[in-house]
Amino acid sequence: MSYWQLLDFISFILLVFVGWQILQSTLFWLFIWQLKEYRVDRLRAHFSLAVGKKQIFKFLNIFSFREWRLPRPSLRIILAFLLSVFLNYNLYFFFLRLSSFFVRKYPNFLFASFTFVLVLVFLLLPLTVGLINLVFSLMLRPIKELIIYLARIKVKSLKPLVIGITGSFAKTSTKLILGQVLSVKFNVLVTPKSVNTPLGVAKTIITKLKKTHDIFIVEMGAYRVGEIEKLCWLTGPKIGILTGIGDQHQALFGSFQKIKKAKYELIKSLPKNGLAVFNFKNSTARGLGKITKRVAVKFYGKEREKYKTKLLGKFQQVNIDCARVIGLFLKIPLKDILEKVSQLEPRKGMFQKKEGIWGCMVLDDSFNANHQGFLVALDTLAKFASKKKILITPGIIELGKKSEKVHQSLAQKAGRIADLIILTDENFYQSFKKGLGGKNLDKLHLVREKADLNKVVKKHLDKKTVILLEGRVPRYIKNAVLL
Repeated sequence: MSYWQLLDFISFILLVFVGWQILQSTLFWLFIWQLKEYRVDRLRAHFSLAVGKKQIFKFLNIFSFREWRLPRPSLRIILAFLLSVFLNYNLYFFFLRLSSFFVRKYPNFLFASFTFVLVLVFLLLPLTVGLINLVFSLMLRPIKELIIYLARIKVKSLKPLVIGITGSFAKTSTKLILGQVLSVKFNVLVTPKSVNTPLGVAKTIITKLKKTHDIFIVEMGAYRVGEIEKLCWLTGPKIGILTGIGDQHQALFGSFQKIKKAKYELIKSLPKNGLAVFNFKNSTARGLGKITKRVAVKFYGKEREKYKTKLLGKFQQVNIDCARVIGLFLKIPLKDILEKVSQLEPRKGMFQKKEGIWGCMVLDDSFNANHQGFLVALDTLAKFASKKKILITPGIIELGKKSEKVHQSLAQKAGRIADLIILTDENFYQSFKKGLGGKNLDKLHLVREKADLNKVVKKHLDKKTVILLEGRVPRYIKNAVLL
């Protein structure tokens, strides 16, 4: 075999290899865009973290071996993938035409040029996939706005009592509890899961809201000022609940003051005969409640109530008290409210106690994570004094400049409570190390895959162990510890 034949053979192998890498990388970039809801601000916040930066370098390194990341199948994802194939195909031949000037001069490099051009297409994937998603966003925007407008018309025509819920934490739990309590007297529709965007709420209105519904409870989320205002324009809430304000998503809002302004948009949107309900236990929400004069104001969590309930976590007492306040306002007898509260069962999206492997207990708070909820979950973990306690968490994303301080304080508290602390990615590893200090540093472990997890926790899993899953831990974690 001659030198040039060997070069052609190696080029062919590399051609197949690079093509495979392009497929894997394309699916990853589609996955990450979908995960961050096709928002440039959330994508930027993700890649500012240590893990995000490593992902960029890993997926731009053509010789790295990486795990598959597959987006959830949807029409948009399928079309974006097909368009990516089409665009990369045309880019490939465009660059080949450019390289032909070089190949004419050095014809022996013909086969090698095929591979080189394919590598160039690979390196451009973040830009091409990003461009495709931005084009799709622009194309779909008129359709989204039409759906939102049609949903607004439907709400106005059916005229249910709309209750809006916003805040930095406890929105979903409060929504689920309130919906069940009000169902004692009314036909209630609640936005599903954690649906809290204008398009998600609009789809719920169009597909699920009926004239038989007396009350429509809407969870309202936001990543920037003006987004809750749009949700209020869409739904027209008469009762607004502010569950509390914290540092969550400060990296997107830019400042704590902007978070306050955004959340208060719900209260500002209420009609003069509306009702604003604030969490008294949260100092920021309490302060906003005291300066609110335009509408009637009520507070919940003001008294140290002890409700008989099956729900896990001290914070649920506060969420239940919110349902009590609104239930009484809507003329539901207290005895009916308390009876319903005693029957409440944890639902998906709420803090739950589950059975783990080899008899261990799992406290599952993996639906989401915020600073206040994390602290309360640690308090719940501390109650199991006679058991070995393990905390598994990825940390809290999108905290901005306060991230290091928050994670250091969480580590300090976790160090006093947990016997073992497992981080599932390295974004906040250094912050946890600083927070734990030398005394508790041996408790901290960083795991990136199931094999690492088994090495750390397998010997600890028995009837005398309780595990707290806090925040959106990877799927392999749940598969490893839950029955």
